[in-house]
Amino acid sequence: MTHQRWALAVSAAAIFVALSGCNLVNRFAPPEPDQAPPALPAPVSIPAPVEGETPTSIYQSVAPSVVYIETDWGTGSGFVVEVDGNKYVVTNRHVVSPFREVRIVLPDGNEMSDAPVIDVDMLADLAVIGPIQTDARPLVLSQDVTTAIGSPVYLIGYPGESEIFPQPTLATGLLSNIRRWPAADLTYYQTDASTVGGQSGGVLVAANGDILGVPTFWFGEPGAFGLALSAADALPRITQMIAGEDSDGLGARNTILDDVDDMQMLEVGQTITGALDYYGDTDIFLITLERGDVVDVGVQSFHFDPVVLIGSDTATEADLVSDDDSGRGVFGTDALVTFEAENDGTHIIMVQDFGGNLGAYLLSVSRGKLD
Repeated sequence: MTHQRWALAVSAAAIFVALSGCNLVNRFAPPEPDQAPPALPAPVSIPAPVEGETPTSIYQSVAPSVVYIETDWGTGSGFVVEVDGNKYVVTNRHVVSPFREVRIVLPDGNEMSDAPVIDVDMLADLAVIGPIQTDARPLVLSQDVTTAIGSPVYLIGYPGESEIFPQPTLATGLLSNIRRWPAADLTYYQTDASTVGGQSGGVLVAANGDILGVPTFWFGEPGAFGLALSAADALPRITQMIAGEDSDGLGARNTILDDVDDMQMLEVGQTITGALDYYGDTDIFLITLERGDVVDVGVQSFHFDPVVLIGSDTATEADLVSDDDSGRGVFGTDALVTFEAENDGTHIIMVQDFGGNLGAYLLSVSRGKLD
């Protein structure tokens, strides 16, 4: 690919008007809620559940704090937390991006049509909305979880909702596995509780009422298995976002014109965090290699099916060496390619998604060895 073609690629990226990360100032005055029609039922609020309580009592305790979220693109779930005396809503990044404001509805019928998204974490797929005014009890994210594989768990959220003022639903299942993403130092709880669109951003709850995690992904057939980011990993990132800190290491990405990934110079032995910022995005990196250098280039992501390409800066895209799934990973979709440089000079590395989606990833370049 020539420098001229790179320029065309970057220019083409500029026509996509979308946001992928909203690092907005977090000193918003809490939006005033609009009271919903009084006929809506309000869930019963009871003390926090104890060991051995029923699914009904767990639902009654947790559900009043689970929030319905709506954007122009879709719907999702969230939940109320409290930090430094202020209340916020936590959800998934993919539920709210690229919007700066979203509509939220609590089970008691209170609606906020312009709740601000103060920050997103693309690597962990988290977002924080608020601060908000609500009487809902903030949920406490469990930091010392001893729930064993095979234990019952519950998903509480808003799957596939189309009502204007919906109520949260409860799905039951088992904690079927614990999966780890070592490169990002993140842990996910796998459950067979039915996980479908709209439940993202809700809560995964243990049988004793502990908040285990934030439902984020499903895989296999729709509803087959879901993954929830562990509460222990989510909490420090949430507090960092509220404090205005960079929780994912990706920096501020307020518009797609701020694609800080493109044209970065990489070195052998380096691992970086990057993000595809909008649908159809391609990130382009540069690396200097000498003839005969062999490198392994890998891309890991929990958010999309990565494709990696590498070649000389004089090659066309069709001539680049590429890979889709050789890196395996949790979903078997990580990319890994071994490349030998045929000449001295600058080479390009491109990161794409097989389906044209967006999200964060880890890109690594290391010394390789040909078979």
